[in-house]
Amino acid sequence: MQKQISFRQYCIMDLLMMTGLLVIAEIVIHMAVTNWFPSQLYMISAVGIIVTLVLMRWNALAAVPAFAGGIVYGLLYHGTFKQVLIYGIGNLLAVVLVLPMKKIGKEKIQHTHWLALLLGACVCLLMQTGRMIVAMIMGYEFSSAAGFITTDILSTVFTLVVTWIVCRVDGLFEDQKHYVLRIKREQEERRE
Repeated sequence: MQKQISFRQYCIMDLLMMTGLLVIAEIVIHMAVTNWFPSQLYMISAVGIIVTLVLMRWNALAAVPAFAGGIVYGLLYHGTFKQVLIYGIGNLLAVVLVLPMKKIGKEKIQHTHWLALLLGACVCLLMQTGRMIVAMIMGYEFSSAAGFITTDILSTVFTLVVTWIVCRVDGLFEDQKHYVLRIKREQEERRE
């Protein structure tokens, strides 16, 4: 007899897996940047795509990889304590997208590719804006705080490209409660 896990356990496992994937991706990207492109001014990060995925999958729980991703990013690039906090806390602004997502409907976003791309772009823009706001609250001048946006443009492009790809993978870019119920229904239909 197969032991089933609860939906809560599934959620925790999925969230840990996504956050772990984020940490691994950030480490690999950091190694590539420091070894192959050390003088590059622009950075790339996987935080935007993972936060976009987790928003679709688990709503506000996207705060976990958003915060963790900011901390990991800040630490990998040897940021000061303030900079690490700016990235971690600033990324949390993307979670406000839960409200318009509920109004629009996740299924509509999932099946309308331009809405999915808009979601990815908004995630990146809000994380960058959040970093700028937190930086200014911590005493940075506007011109310095704006650097938290301008140096992360390639990450937005990366997020859009990967979002476009994952939209086409069954169950990956989908509310997981809906996904589990859909799979269960399909299994029951096959048994009949």
